[in-house]
Amino acid sequence: MFVSWTMLTELNLAKNLLTAIPGSVGALPKLIRLDMHQNKITSIPPSIKGCSSLAEFYMGNNLLSSIPADIGTLSKLGILDLHSNQLKEYPVGACNLKLSLLDLSNNSLSGLPAELGKMTTLRKLLLTGNPMRTLRSSLVSGPTTTLLKYLRSRLSSDEEGYGKESIGCKYNLLDTITP
Repeated sequence: MFVSWTMLTELNLAKNLLTAIPGSVGALPKLIRLDMHQNKITSIPPSIKGCSSLAEFYMGNNLLSSIPADIGTLSKLGILDLHSNQLKEYPVGACNLKLSLLDLSNNSLSGLPAELGKMTTLRKLLLTGNPMRTLRSSLVSGPTTTLLKYLRSRLSSDEEGYGKESIGCKYNLLDTITP
């Protein structure tokens, strides 16, 4: 469906009772803004990585239970709105994004990967309405910079080095990290 729309820069499909994002969405390399909030979408296809110009992605009020780690390859993404879904975790691979805004409010998150602390461009991280068992409420509702600093302190010294990759490693902040 999207294959012939290669020059499309903005797509608003909000409030349409959609249940899926077509895999062909990856054929939109010039897409800058994708708004699919308030639908019934259950997953984001890995082909989203083909939207290489995507700067704003609105997926709030859907039925997402996970997001693909491939979303971490969207180097121009600055706003990621995932509020009011059913997310249980935020993937480590998505911690590579250069976001300014990340809305994870009203999901099912009980913790966050410590790697999220590496997101130094993040100015606003919204987490209210999650059953956070691993973070003090003052961190969840406090300044984003304080939370990021705390998460960075939870990284092992091996992960703090530049150029190091955390491949397939996911830490819940309650877990103990062993070398």
